[in-house]
Amino acid sequence: MYGTRPGGVSPHSFGLQVTVLVPTATEAEPISTGDNLKFATSGAYHAAPCADGDVIQLKALHPVKDGKTPLGCQLYGFSRIDKFVYTGADLAIGDSIVAAGKGTVKKATVANGTVVLFVDTAKKIVEVAMP
Repeated sequence: MYGTRPGGVSPHSFGLQVTVLVPTATEAEPISTGDNLKFATSGAYHAAPCADGDVIQLKALHPVKDGKTPLGCQLYGFSRIDKFVYTGADLAIGDSIVAAGKGTVKKATVANGTVVLFVDTAKKIVEVAMP
């Protein structure tokens, strides 16, 4: 009996969800429910369709037909999105971070699984997807 066995697909309420924009979405090339996506470095909380061989980071929860409509997604491979104060050089969308001491962070010299999704250079704050 499929409905009474343990395991299976987790409901949407389980796991981490995030809202993104997909700037490449159009009427001719819409994003459909269930499409596999990855983070894009074109802007804060931007995503793009996965190409052959890409790691799936997001799954679309509903369709969108333009790049300005927010898209709810299931988020994979991360435990949470958190906000940090950063020091040193400005960070960019897509950068990884490491601890800089005293509760601050700085740009990592090599990618480490963290992904900067938003940067406020005036306040020196970043929002980061954490593994």
